[in-house]
Parts: sequence; structure tokens; C-alpha cells
Amino acid sequence: YQRRVHGVTWSSKTLSSILARNPSLNASQFVLPSDSTRPYPILGIAMMGPSDLQPFQVGNGSFTMVEATALYVGDPFVRPLEYNGANGKKATYVVGGQIEHFAYGGVGTQTLPSNAESGLLTIAHVLCVD
Repeated sequence: YQRRVHGVTWSSKTLSSILARNPSLNASQFVLPSDSTRPYPILGIAMMGPSDLQPFQVGNGSFTMVEATALYVGDPFVRPLEYNGANGKKATYVVGGQIEHFAYGGVGTQTLPSNAESGLLTIAHVLCVD
């Protein structure tokens, strides 16, 4: 027996919130921590840059950190970041923002207005871990 897991969430309260906003999901697709007295886990993930600039210029340390937790994935700080490819190409991207972890990797059906720094977006497709 192998169940499809969309991810973990911090508590039954956060699970209820996710399920209320995503009726196509069900509680059996999530895992809750077995001991809520343990420390809150935050995983740090380095993002190297856009694939079209690979390989990256040696010595260019424009990596950004992404946090992965039971509640969200992303970077809480929004800022422009310049990437330099070894081929001389450069690109500046605005990085940052957070999304609930179960929707990470999903396809957004909306974008924020260009002058907005926060908002609520709908995710059309959620990838599952088998």
C-alpha cells in the first residue's frame, strides 16, 4: 500500500484550512508531525539561478535561499537579483515570495499586478509525491 502524499502541514488546524480552500484534496493525503512539542523545522535550499544562464560564471555567488517548512516554501524577502552566465549573458529577476508547501511546483493561473508585493493566487495543478 502506498498513499499519495501532497505534503506535511503543521497541525490539524492548518490542515483544515488547506482542505477548506482545496476541496479536491483530502486529509489522508497529508502527514502531520507526530510530536508537536519538537522544534519547528525550517530547511534551507539554495537556488542557483535560471536554467538558460547555465553554466554560471565562476565566482558569481548570486544564489538565493529558499525556506521549506510544514507551512510554506519560498523566500520572505522580495528583491531583484542579477544572475551572470558563463557565456556572458546576464539577467535580473525579482525573487521572493512564499506559497503553501503543498502547492509548490503547481501552475499559477494568475499573476499579481506589477505594482503589487503580495496577494492571493490560484494554483491550477498540484504535483503529488508517490
